[in-house]
Amino acid sequence: ADLETVRRETFSRVVPLSGSLRPAEWTVVKSKVAGDLTLLTVREGERAVRGAVLARFDDRDLQARVAERSAVLEGARAQLGLARKNQASSAELLATVIISRNAYDTAESILVVAQANLRAAEAQLEVARKARADAVVLSPMPGIVAERYARPGEKLPVYSLILWLVDLSRMELEAEVPAPDIAALSLGQAVEFSVEGFEGRVFRGTVARMNPSADERSRALKVYVVLPNPDHAVKGGMFAKGTLRLSVGREAVVVPLAAVREENGEPVAWVLEGDA
Repeated sequence: ADLETVRRETFSRVVPLSGSLRPAEWTVVKSKVAGDLTLLTVREGERAVRGAVLARFDDRDLQARVAERSAVLEGARAQLGLARKNQASSAELLATVIISRNAYDTAESILVVAQANLRAAEAQLEVARKARADAVVLSPMPGIVAERYARPGEKLPVYSLILWLVDLSRMELEAEVPAPDIAALSLGQAVEFSVEGFEGRVFRGTVARMNPSADERSRALKVYVVLPNPDHAVKGGMFAKGTLRLSVGREAVVVPLAAVREENGEPVAWVLEGDA
C-alpha cells in the first residue's frame, strides 16, 4: 500500500488571481500644433528617455508668427512711451490751467489703452512662442515605443495621435476578489505570480490599489497588483496566475486527501503502528 508521512504545516488563506499584465505607466503622445510632420526619431520597440526629441513639425509658419508678434509688441511699447509723455505733459499743462480737464482725461485714457495694448501684445507673443516650441515633440516619460500612429510627411491636425509609449519597469494586473474575502484585503499585501512563458520563475508583487466600490452584479472587488519588472522581461499582454495571501493560519496535521475516508459520518485515516 502507499505510505505517507504525517507532517505539520501552517495553512494560509489565499485567493487565486489571474489575468493579463499591462504596463503600470503609459502615455499617448499627441500633436499640440497642426502642420506637416517632418521627423520621427523612434520606431516601435525603441526606447526614449524623458525629454528626448520624439518628433518635429515644419515650424516656418510658426517662426513667422513669432516675428509678427514681436513687431506688434515693439509697436505697442512705442505707443505706450508716447502716451506716457503726452500724459505727463498734459498733467503739467493742467496744473497751469493751460488745458482743460477734458483734454487731460483724454491723454490719461490714451495711456490706459496703450498699457492694455502692451499687455495684449506680450500675451500674443507668448502664445506664438509656445506654439513654436510645441513644434518639437518631447518625450513626457521614459519608455518604449509600443506603436506609431503617424509617419513623416503627413499633415496632422491638432491633438493627432503620434506615438504610444509604455514603461515596462512596473507591470500591473487587474483582478477581482470575491465578496467573502474583501474584508481581509489591505494595501501592500504580497502576491506571488507565475507568468506564461517563464516556467519555474516566481514573480512577486504587491496590492497597490483597490477599487472603492464592489461590482453591483458579482459583488467582487477589483484590485490592482503591481509587479516590479526591472529587467523588462515581462511584456504587456502576457498571462499571469497569482496567489494573494490574505492571512496566515495555525499549524495543522496534514495528510493526503486520498488517505482520508468517511465512516459513520466521521473522517478516518489509517495509521501504521510500529514496524508492521
